[in-house]
Amino acid sequence: MRILSRSRIIISGRYLDMDHFIIFNENIEDFIIKENTTVYQFSKAVGVSGQSVANWLQHNGYPDTESANKIANYLRVSLDFLFGLSDSPKPNNDANDLPFLEKFDLLRKKNRVSCYAVAKECSFGESAISKWRKGKQPKLENVIQIAKYFGCSLDYLIGKKY
Repeated sequence: MRILSRSRIIISGRYLDMDHFIIFNENIEDFIIKENTTVYQFSKAVGVSGQSVANWLQHNGYPDTESANKIANYLRVSLDFLFGLSDSPKPNNDANDLPFLEKFDLLRKKNRVSCYAVAKECSFGESAISKWRKGKQPKLENVIQIAKYFGCSLDYLIGKKY
């Protein structure tokens, strides 16, 4: 990890907004302390590996979208709250059954922007979008940037269910 400024860091060669990364870690740490539990107990209850949680708490990457969903469900908060995109922990009810890629394309068409424009503005390559079209799940840090770009919730983009 390399800190670029107060608001951006590089992890594994990728630019990430430090605020979202730190807030995610703080939310997990706060819960573990408040509930007087261990990383292992938390990870077992959530259904993710203890090593993954330990890595996240050491500022070593983001969870994937499935793990983030599990954590938000366990903590009974929205994904937006978990990552500091909203001050309200109340889950959003704007999720639906459309896959991520369909939501991405709907937002893109509604806002009349190209894949290239979104990729450039959100600091990821167009090749990421090609991979999504071939069935690969988007990285959570990309989904966060897309949500911010389009002004929508992570819950909507990922399709979080409560």
